[in-house]
Amino acid sequence: MKVLLFKDRIKLLAFAVGVFISYFVFGIYQQKIYDERSYDEKFEFASSFVVLQCFFNFVVAKIVIIICDHPQNETLHKYYMLIAVFNFLAQLTSNLALKYVEYVIQVVGKSCKPIIIMIFGVIFAKKILYDSKENQNLKPLIGNILIALSLLSEGFLGATQDKMRNVSRPTLLNFMFFTNLYSTIFGSPLLFVNFEGLEFIKFCMKHNSVIIHILIVIACGACGQFFISAMVSNFGSLPLSIVTTIRKFCTAVFSALFIKEVLNVRQWIATILIFTALILDVLFGKKKFCHKVNVEESKDEKEQNVEITKF
Repeated sequence: MKVLLFKDRIKLLAFAVGVFISYFVFGIYQQKIYDERSYDEKFEFASSFVVLQCFFNFVVAKIVIIICDHPQNETLHKYYMLIAVFNFLAQLTSNLALKYVEYVIQVVGKSCKPIIIMIFGVIFAKKILYDSKENQNLKPLIGNILIALSLLSEGFLGATQDKMRNVSRPTLLNFMFFTNLYSTIFGSPLLFVNFEGLEFIKFCMKHNSVIIHILIVIACGACGQFFISAMVSNFGSLPLSIVTTIRKFCTAVFSALFIKEVLNVRQWIATILIFTALILDVLFGKKKFCHKVNVEESKDEKEQNVEITKF
């Protein structure tokens, strides 16, 4: 096992704190946006919200590329397009799910691999994670299906990214720029469906506080992408998985304690068990895989270092 130098440990800690804080704040304000209590009416503009995030990310990436005199892209655009499609679908369905389920349920659901069990439990066994007196409609089912679609999109996203890396390894900024550019292009037509874009602008003009919340979310999302990219490039996916899993748990706990999303004792126990299992899986399940690919990673170490210096 490779022992990190003190300088590398500080760098790892800085990246981890950056990821944690960025997405912790991201999650809290994302929840505020979709909480009807924040604006006295429901925020119904998931497409506009996601497109705006993608647009901001690609603009930021482009500015940094220009300032830093970044290398030209050499990766085929078809890979960026596929990744952009799955990335946009994953974000869109994840945001749409918040219209039908509470934020805590979405966070826990996105962390569950056997999400299909939740769906079939709702359909056939009428087992739901909510108060049955308040949810005697299809909302839990729709929410769980959207979470499942988000997980499915993320699965295709990961597979496409792996295939792209086998052919070409784009620099971090080029990847961020082109992925978000194509996500913006593919998602923009949705703004004209039922005039959602216009209604989104009217909503923001009526509720000025939502503008601040949205700006915080997209700024934290952009910062989080940079920290994640830097962390994976320098230290691999294992530390990132640990940080993101802990962040999700802390966000769920914070939401339940301070934003009035009340969980009963069984739901608290289930949440703790789920995230404990996830952390154990990350710590012990991935170590075996990392040991198998250690030789291949060492062969590519020089090439990765070159890419990091470019970033």
